[in-house]
Amino acid sequence: AKAIRVREGLAEVIKERCISCGTCVQLCAAKAKLAESDIGIVWQLLGERQPVIALLSAPFPAAFPELRPGQLVTALKKLGFSEVMEDSFGAEPVGREYARLLSENNGKPILSSTCPAVVFYIEKYYPQLIGNLAPIVSPMVAMGRVIKWQYNPQAKVVFIGPCIAKKAESRDEKVAGVVDAVLTFSELKGI
Repeated sequence: AKAIRVREGLAEVIKERCISCGTCVQLCAAKAKLAESDIGIVWQLLGERQPVIALLSAPFPAAFPELRPGQLVTALKKLGFSEVMEDSFGAEPVGREYARLLSENNGKPILSSTCPAVVFYIEKYYPQLIGNLAPIVSPMVAMGRVIKWQYNPQAKVVFIGPCIAKKAESRDEKVAGVVDAVLTFSELKGI
């Protein structure tokens, strides 16, 4: 999205252009750009008395090929998470909503809104297409809502997944408070 400029020899993010995709972090040869980390927030949450639920993104086995799924769950519980859930359970109601939306569709193109970087890109660069975005939350947000609204309202939710853009999604005012912190798989490996 061309959201980096160099000013006085330093690279800086142009917030108005940034879609939170993380490309600048991946491409910066000098490693001068870093994604905002929620590691401190996670440690703080784990140190408090309320339950903290780890919400794992479905492709976690690919990120941790050396571990069986049960081993990762055990490791997360040893870190202090009270429970471990998978966001794919949130994909079921999201999928049902997409099916409903498509069945009621009047022929207007529908753009999937499960990727926050795509949503931010459309909002910033193609605002004329905002009406084509499906008004459906991502599986991460759907599961966060299930956890907070139905399962345990006192629980704190930490999403763990591959995508840096999920950090920005969790802070979006439309869904703020549903997911309390986001760790990338890389951040989790560093803990």
